[in-house]
Amino acid sequence: MRTNGTQKKGGYGSVNVRPLPVLLAFLVTAGLLFGGYFVYQAYAVQQPMESGIAGVEGVSAVSLETERGLVTIRLRLRPEADLMRVYRQVETLAAGRAGGRNIAVVVETEAGGDLEAVWQEMLFDLAEAMENRRYGDIPGLMEAAERRHPGLSAEAAMDESRVYVTLRLDGAAMHKALPLAGGRLEAWANGPVR
Repeated sequence: MRTNGTQKKGGYGSVNVRPLPVLLAFLVTAGLLFGGYFVYQAYAVQQPMESGIAGVEGVSAVSLETERGLVTIRLRLRPEADLMRVYRQVETLAAGRAGGRNIAVVVETEAGGDLEAVWQEMLFDLAEAMENRRYGDIPGLMEAAERRHPGLSAEAAMDESRVYVTLRLDGAAMHKALPLAGGRLEAWANGPVR
């Protein structure tokens, strides 16, 4: 085919694509998709889960951290809270709203120096009883701690996956949910246990 000395650039049916509008369209689309995802996470998943957990008796504060595949629920409990009941209710509520993600419940306590000292004192015996599967020794450990520390209330409960320990002294409380499987002594001593 012959033309008057001019050829069409790009040949038949080609489109001259300008990169700036394409880049802007891509950025706007990506922004809408990711922004929509984060808004969905905040308002359709996280906020209802947070408000449901905040309504559990004994919970004084709750915060959620969502990652791909994991929802971490951080709780602060009132001193009178029943740790095992709260823990189970929170896990049940979260499981229904987590969308198949794993759930980690972290109970945070700001126990005073006295409770921390009691916990450190009884930690080794408690860990030894759990490691050797002598769960029947745990109530005796609680009673011994109460005898050594006047005014202390020490409670322990157990289900198929955890031992729940609550220490109360002078209006303050320390709550620990200890997993039955695995040596996590360092986590028990140094902070919250998932």
